[in-house]
Amino acid sequence: MVEVQYHGFTFEKWVRNTFFDKYEGNYMQKWDIPPENNTQKSIPSVYRNIPVSVKTAKYGRRSDLEMSDARGALMFHS
Repeated sequence: MVEVQYHGFTFEKWVRNTFFDKYEGNYMQKWDIPPENNTQKSIPSVYRNIPVSVKTAKYGRRSDLEMSDARGALMFHS
């Protein structure tokens, strides 16, 4: 694994284990967590049953990933 991507994969695994019952998908699937696997009670009901794409940016580094309002982005692309 490329070192620059390691922090992202580590965080994604933590998110899967913590919030999505250790869901294991595959690297080539469209979503990190498909809607049918986003049903956990730990997720607020308004955010259940929608696809999840986990994104990270290493702290202290300029990155193209600077989405400050995820709900606004979802509404924009709907």
